[in-house]
Amino acid sequence: MTEYCHTPTGLTGRLRAIGASVVALVGARLELIAVEVQEQHERARRQLLLVVLAAMFLATGMLLAAMLVVLLFWDTHRLLAAGAVTALYLGAAGVALAQLRQLQERHASPFAATLAEFAADAKQFFGRHE
Repeated sequence: MTEYCHTPTGLTGRLRAIGASVVALVGARLELIAVEVQEQHERARRQLLLVVLAAMFLATGMLLAAMLVVLLFWDTHRLLAAGAVTALYLGAAGVALAQLRQLQERHASPFAATLAEFAADAKQFFGRHE
């Protein structure tokens, strides 16, 4: 049997063609939404990890800063060692917080691509002219 492409004739054929187009369009938009949901999930996981790391390093740094005050009254190089470790942990917390801020600024709006596609579809279907 030979397959051939033909344009739909009659009202039923045209309605089927329109229905198939709408189904294909909705399917493509649902795939886009699924991809964006996955991206949001991954970004949220990364943000949570950075928040936990920042909190852990900040707490450790604060503990060591308190120990530094105690060691301030000792008279050897223990003060320099405690200060260096405190600076290391506070620096690590600062790096984690800076990465978290950068991550939040880079991703302004969730589902922006999906919303833009829906707006373009509405413009095409309803013929809105600006």
